[in-house]
Amino acid sequence: MSPAATVFPPAGQQQDNSSGPVTTGLPESRVLIIGTGGTICMQEGPDGLQPSANFLASAMAPRPTFNDQSVPPVNIQASFHGQLRSIESLRTPPTAYGRHIRYGIVEFDPLLDSSSISANDWDAMAECPPPSPS
Repeated sequence: MSPAATVFPPAGQQQDNSSGPVTTGLPESRVLIIGTGGTICMQEGPDGLQPSANFLASAMAPRPTFNDQSVPPVNIQASFHGQLRSIESLRTPPTAYGRHIRYGIVEFDPLLDSSSISANDWDAMAECPPPSPS
């Protein structure tokens, strides 16, 4: 199964405004993180480390380095399996370059353990069809 995800639109052009605009006076870049399972999103389980879902909420949101607690919440658009969908995002505090990074995470389903990944899994991760025409 492939996330086949693309972030839409580029920073500053459009956002989900259902909860109002977010203004900070600083430019904002947007990044899509594709969580496949691997080492970064593993947590302790009954049999040792195992891939853990909900990485954005459980690991990134509580850390001030990755979440400036900005409000209102902003969803970003991503193409997932050719379908445009809205995903939750977080924003970093200003970088040394005077920018914020707004990012969202799309998780592979099922999450993969990198120690047992197969060639088919690599193919699924690499697959990235274009978004469906609107």
